Amino acid sequence: MEDLDNKKIGGWTVLYKDKDRTNDKHTYWWCKCFCGRIKSVRQDSLTSGSSTSCGLHGSYPDKIIYTPVVEESIEERTARMREFRKFFEDELRDVWKRLPEGNVWEQDFQAFVEWSIKAGYKPGLSMIVTDFDQRCSPKNCQWVDLSDLHVRSSHVLASGRTLHEFCKAHNLPYRKIVYKMTVEHLTADQAVDLYIAEQRNRNSNH
Repeated sequence: MEDLDNKKIGGWTVLYKDKDRTNDKHTYWWCKCFCGRIKSVRQDSLTSGSSTSCGLHGSYPDKIIYTPVVEESIEERTARMREFRKFFEDELRDVWKRLPEGNVWEQDFQAFVEWSIKAGYKPGLSMIVTDFDQRCSPKNCQWVDLSDLHVRSSHVLASGRTLHEFCKAHNLPYRKIVYKMTVEHLTADQAVDLYIAEQRNRNSNH
């Protein structure tokens, strides 16, 4: 297996191996896009040139696919790892600020960061609350991949349809509504109603 650590591939700079996602079939690497976004990317997508950026800001303009980086010092690698952790903290701070009042991390952001990392947080995951009758804490919060079928099927509306099915049928943003459920302590039905009401108000003001 080729070591891609600290290599530049198109618009990606490879940070280090994503050990959580790497398995017998595929190897994944945490990479930083030229736009600043960090994402876990499959190795064969990197080496084949099929992935050269995160895609949020268009394709990477440079046609050079594979450019090794000059060997870095211990200090440079430490700085790179510190930058990676800072990216985690910037993302997590945005979630932390929107948690409902009374959560156990309300006065301690670093405790929230440490819990999140231990709970498997990584860029691309979303935080959900599993029990709305209790304040947010490690007992009733978890980081999940909202594209996972099991997670999608766990959000059921009063009508019996899953939230994911309802959003798909009515062209509603599933991730935004799940986020409202988490930060505003709402059921799936309440989050849908609130999102629709907000959109109507916004449209009536224009």
